[in-house]
Amino acid sequence: MPESSIVMPEVPLADYATPSTPGVVEATSKYAKTHTVCLMEYHGAFTWGPDVWAAYMAMERLEYTAQITYLLERRDGLRELPDDEIVKLVSMRPQYGL
Repeated sequence: MPESSIVMPEVPLADYATPSTPGVVEATSKYAKTHTVCLMEYHGAFTWGPDVWAAYMAMERLEYTAQITYLLERRDGLRELPDDEIVKLVSMRPQYGL
């Protein structure tokens, strides 16, 4: 989806860490400056932002993208955009304040 390439071009996968331990911070902190979401092995999604509302909206975008991706895959297979189009879309992030 083009909008996903602009708003959330990559969702990294963080290593597993035991819940409620400093390991969770260690596993996710390497993405904190470059992303607003990540998936953690055996856990699920983590989101963050400058405030609770921003973190909530990041989760909403991630869940919406996952739902649409799932439905497209079930319907007729997911077709990916060409790499040059993804590069063009990612370069548009600054005009949206991202």
